[in-house]
Amino acid sequence: MDTEGGRGHTRRELVRRGLAVGGAGALLLDAARGEAQAPPMSDAQLLIPVIGTELLASYGYQQVLQLQLLSPLGDRLAQRLLDQEQEHITALTGELASLGHTPPPPIASISEADQVLAARQVPERLSNLHTAHDAILLLSRFELMLEGAYIQAIKDFQSTRLLRLGGQILANEGQHGTMLSELLHPGDVNKAVPAPNVLGVGT
Repeated sequence: MDTEGGRGHTRRELVRRGLAVGGAGALLLDAARGEAQAPPMSDAQLLIPVIGTELLASYGYQQVLQLQLLSPLGDRLAQRLLDQEQEHITALTGELASLGHTPPPPIASISEADQVLAARQVPERLSNLHTAHDAILLLSRFELMLEGAYIQAIKDFQSTRLLRLGGQILANEGQHGTMLSELLHPGDVNKAVPAPNVLGVGT
């Protein structure tokens, strides 16, 4: 996202940097270590890292709101997006429970979240947010991680129900990215609009 001093990045640049996908806590850290290609996974196995990524993003939104770095408009938007991420978590954990599995535990601390971000090669840290720009950039990173997570899961889901749900949530995550970019680039469609193609891992 372009800002003073060239510190920012557009969503297209963030996508090109290839943010990967993972789950909460140790699940995300394990995924980041580049383990060997696994056999095809079940729908439940595919859901777990998606839920983990949602839990990470939800924790990030909560921390940003507590820091009160955003404008009143930004705070309202962040709360709205957090509410939607939590709705995603509720829907996905319900689907996971119907398959006989339990979700990963939520992120427990800022240091744990920062470990996951480091493992995912995301330069920003929750412990190092000082301005609204810093906060919005990190929230945008979370949204890109979510988009990638859903793309990876959708391509392997066997359940048509999960395919439909995943597609609906993916579209919502794309909306989130646009709204966050609009905070930094009000009225500038070229900078606020998401990239025409969202890249997942291995694309």
